[in-house]
Amino acid sequence: MKTNPHIKFSINFEIAQLQFNETFQFLNQLQPLAQQIFIEITERQYDEKDVALARQFMAYVQQLGYRVLFDDVDNLLMHDDLYTLRLADGLKFSQDLIQNNALPDVLRQLTICQEKLNQQDKLFIVEGVNSELQAQRLYDIGIQLQQGYYFGKPHKIEELLV
Repeated sequence: MKTNPHIKFSINFEIAQLQFNETFQFLNQLQPLAQQIFIEITERQYDEKDVALARQFMAYVQQLGYRVLFDDVDNLLMHDDLYTLRLADGLKFSQDLIQNNALPDVLRQLTICQEKLNQQDKLFIVEGVNSELQAQRLYDIGIQLQQGYYFGKPHKIEELLV
């Protein structure tokens, strides 16, 4: 990571991990690399206690210089907690939507979501891009931030800290 400062990485957290001291210690150790790292919180239906925990966690890691994304968002148009979404730096649209629906329908929904997020100055990343055709179609509608096996496979952190 130090030899490739232009490359960005993502670290995914489930809500349960946000309550452990080890999570905070880990992020404190990686803090010198915070500008290269997106912290992703998997988006699910949470109770109010979990939402409060996520908000506190987001504020803490953003103070360290990390950017926070909601991961696996299925449908921004039906997102329940828009306040919490405003606290995040952006979101990643679920690969399930890309893989399980017709591309024209997906492109239409992505266009609407991207417009909403652009109005709020939020990052919008589409995951699940597995082919050049998918990547080009998304690029054609203005979605430049994409993730998927077409671009590379996930790595273990030990491989990246070389």
